[in-house]
Amino acid sequence: MAAVIIGRLLIAKLVFAAAILDRGSCEVDEDIIDLTHKYANTNMVTWPTHLKFNISVGFKGKTPSGVYYEAKRFCTSEHAGTHVDAPLHFYEHAQSVDEIPLKTMIGPGAVIDVSRKSEINRNYEVTVQDILDWEADYGRIPDGAVLLLNTGWHRRWPNEVDYLGTTPDENNPFKSDYSWPGLSEHAAQWLVDSRSISVYGVDCVGIDPGAASTFPVHKIFLSPEHEIPSLENVANLDAMPPTGTRIYAIPMNIRGGTGAPTRLFAVVNGAQRHLSVFELVAAVVLIATQCLF
Repeated sequence: MAAVIIGRLLIAKLVFAAAILDRGSCEVDEDIIDLTHKYANTNMVTWPTHLKFNISVGFKGKTPSGVYYEAKRFCTSEHAGTHVDAPLHFYEHAQSVDEIPLKTMIGPGAVIDVSRKSEINRNYEVTVQDILDWEADYGRIPDGAVLLLNTGWHRRWPNEVDYLGTTPDENNPFKSDYSWPGLSEHAAQWLVDSRSISVYGVDCVGIDPGAASTFPVHKIFLSPEHEIPSLENVANLDAMPPTGTRIYAIPMNIRGGTGAPTRLFAVVNGAQRHLSVFELVAAVVLIATQCLF
């Protein structure tokens, strides 16, 4: 009887010690998916009114003391490359980039893939039914989600004519023959009325379909009523799962900015999990219990 009591006390101590040691011992594998196009002097697509990215050498070489030193300078539009649109982009006196709370730009990822439909019709406008069909497969779009639309257009970067659907014209930047897919006005309105996303993004040069010259989606999402920052020129969306990620959209903190270059990436929590201290001790306890009792 004494041996049984001692054995039980020993097991209790093992379990208690394991519970203490186990805190923080569970290792979760994480993958990072970069969703940002590289900024460079070539292979960049921009809206015709926007200054293209340019980087040049400020100094490169040895200092008078013999130390190697290199520094570059760059100039760009707020809306070049992978970037965010702030409400100020379409509304006077509205929220600027530096006024967007950083926590707004971080949230669970939801990626809707309409690339097959966009391949058939490059002017495809995503419907509410497309969103509902996605939710039927993957569940309701989470509150606070960063919702990204994969139209397949990131694969066309940086072919300017294919990406825009026409040769850009600086003298007529708002012409009506641009052509790329996007969210329909009705679907955008449904999202702000029926769901609670924090950020919207797409892999095209604009969040409106190319043919939408009055920018209805911009006006819905960026309105002072909704203030949903919007990402354009998102990269690498084919690597993204529909759910199960946490997305970080970190813009350059430009005071009074209407937009900003943004480092956009997703963290994917892997399913692989290392055996914890608690699980190892629990296995020992189970064996000991079978042997002692």
